Amino acid sequence: MTTPRTPQIDYEQELKIVRKFLKRNNINDLMLAMASWGVQPHVVRVVGYKGDIVSGLNVAPSVDFSRDIDTDGYFDSTHKDRLTVPEGLGGNYFIHTEIRWLKPNPQVEFDLADRDAGRFYSHLRLNNEQGPVESSRSTNSAVPFASGTTQICMAEIQLTAGDYIQLLVNQTVCPKLQVNAWMTMRMVGP
Repeated sequence: MTTPRTPQIDYEQELKIVRKFLKRNNINDLMLAMASWGVQPHVVRVVGYKGDIVSGLNVAPSVDFSRDIDTDGYFDSTHKDRLTVPEGLGGNYFIHTEIRWLKPNPQVEFDLADRDAGRFYSHLRLNNEQGPVESSRSTNSAVPFASGTTQICMAEIQLTAGDYIQLLVNQTVCPKLQVNAWMTMRMVGP
């Protein structure tokens, strides 16, 4: 009986796929197109960082963000870890997050032991309720010989004015890691 071969991953091809996805879903192009059609886009994009995320399943800190694009006031600097739906903008929303896991020294790569040590976890939380927003959970392991590992976490959800979304992360890979995150939330329907 022969031992099954481990599949070979073409990392350059994987990177091309991710780049094509991000280019195809460029939020800036979408906003320009919608503005040219006379449509108010109701879009917010924030950038976040969380350092020293300790290993363990019992801890899931939320990521603090800073405003990147916010034409309608979803981001409130007194609550940096959430996006809140403004009055009059309830509706169906598409939420897209990209989470980049890095070692405390971003010049250090993940290794084979990191791949087997544990997992990275992320999910969206609505109004600080227990559990993730339906279908928004993402789990993956470290990619050996890469300086970081990227997760994509998405959801489509009905939100009302005052509802807020948070991005929570945790990991069981290394004693401490850091996260860079981008979150985009856009209204896609009433």
